[in-house]
Amino acid sequence: MAHTKDQIDEFLRNAFFSVLSFQGSDGLISQLMIFGHSVDGSFYMISQNEKSIFDSLSAESPVSALIYKEEENLDDITQLYLQGKATLIKDFSSADGQTAFQCIGEKSPLIAAAGGDPESPSKYSVVKVEASVISYISFGEQKQSMPPTVLKRS
Repeated sequence: MAHTKDQIDEFLRNAFFSVLSFQGSDGLISQLMIFGHSVDGSFYMISQNEKSIFDSLSAESPVSALIYKEEENLDDITQLYLQGKATLIKDFSSADGQTAFQCIGEKSPLIAAAGGDPESPSKYSVVKVEASVISYISFGEQKQSMPPTVLKRS
């Protein structure tokens, strides 16, 4: 079943966590993060984990992320997998920094309030991901061997 961009957007508004994976200095790193997304298709992810984990993220580092949303019915559990390039946002007063806190803040008022806190850069790591490929499918569709809906950005 092909899904519309509106269906995928609705899923993203209702899902809360993502797992961001990227190459670190000691191997593959997978980090659970709260995420938000903007109307232009950018993903913003935030973590309070040790900041040194993100040191290997240079401008446009290749990353992947998995976002899923639990549902009551097993067949309705849906996942979104994305591949793209990530940038660590260091200046929270920048346009990207403000957009990140606004997008993520729609899901977490605590995060929204942190956007204006001068201590935030020492507490949080914020990553912007520009997805090049998005794959979206439900567990029920996978069981029926249906292909995922794939969106590509050039």
